[in-house]
Order: sequence, then C-alpha cells, then structure tokens
Amino acid sequence: MYASAKSRVVDLRAALITMFQGREFAYFATLTFTNPKIKEQAAFDALRMLQRLLDSTFYGKTRIRKHGKQVRFVGILERNYHQGLHWHVLISPLPPVAKIPEYLFCFYVTHLWAKKIAVAGPISECEPLRNREAALTYITKDIKSNLDSLYFD
Repeated sequence: MYASAKSRVVDLRAALITMFQGREFAYFATLTFTNPKIKEQAAFDALRMLQRLLDSTFYGKTRIRKHGKQVRFVGILERNYHQGLHWHVLISPLPPVAKIPEYLFCFYVTHLWAKKIAVAGPISECEPLRNREAALTYITKDIKSNLDSLYFD
C-alpha cells in the first residue's frame, strides 16, 4: 500500500532528472567551502552571490536590470565524507550577448568563487558538460526524501 522510503527516493531522483531534462546545461562545477561547519543557509547565500557576480561580469548591471538574470543554475548541496558541505552545479550555456568569450566561462566561475566569495574553499572545478544524463544522475545521487539541498532558478 505504501511505498518504501528507498522507492520514494528513487522516484524523487527520477522526477528531478525528468524535470531537468528540458533545461539546457553547458557546464558542470563543484564548489567547496573553507569551513566544514558552514551552515546550509550560508552555502545557499554563497551560490546566489556567485550567480549575481557571473551575471554582472558577463552581461553588465544595466542589462541585468533590464532583462533579469541570464546565468541559470541547478545545484545540489551535499556533504562529503568529512561532513563538509559542497555544491555540485549544472550551469546554463551563455546567451550570445555575453560580454566575455564563452571559453573563459569556467575560469570566471572558479576565479570569482575563490576570490569574491568569503566562505569559498580552495578546491573548486568547472568544466564543459560532456554527458548530461550522467551529470544529472551524479548530482542527484545523495537526494534524500526532501528537497532542502536543491537550488534551481
């Protein structure tokens, strides 16, 4: 009559993967924090700040005020084996109006994360997305029965 907790998690993962199938992603990033005891709210605030920094870097403040956010994220906040938080993030491709070439995008993601986000950790990586389904499966691997660790816009 009732689904097991394990089958509900599998159903939740499948629903998330299906939901994000329709979105276009071009990059995969892992973003870490210096303090392993960082609060989840601070981690969400840091990711929002990175998104604003990328928007203003690539599009300028005038365009953002006029047209809204351009850089889109889907992120899952998870704990590593040391219980430290980190983000796995899928990032949308850049529209053609970007002020900076697309091949520099990953450099800017890791540079802005390391230099402008106070709680950012020393290890972060960003790369062009090669396998969309594998990335979606990977970032949803630790989804439990709630969506508190999910960030998307």
